[in-house]
Amino acid sequence: MRKTLSDLPWLVQLLLVIFVDGLFGGLYRLGGKKTSSKVVGAIMLMSFILFFVSVIGLPEFITWIMGIVCGVCEICDIITMILAKKITVFAD
Repeated sequence: MRKTLSDLPWLVQLLLVIFVDGLFGGLYRLGGKKTSSKVVGAIMLMSFILFFVSVIGLPEFITWIMGIVCGVCEICDIITMILAKKITVFAD
């Protein structure tokens, strides 16, 4: 999975990070070698999915928490995609 995502052109990866970072970044990290990258990838993926589910019907505080998690991860990933041309934070 990670090899496939890494083989995408840089501009496509940047657009995916900007628009669906929870999905792209989560799957990218789940394909990592270290346990820490897999845990962060699972958290990102779950927070991305739960954010959209919580907008539909879960309590408001869950929406806030998931939004903050997704937002912080997205900002980190956008910065590292621009500077290093790949996701580097917890992506070993």
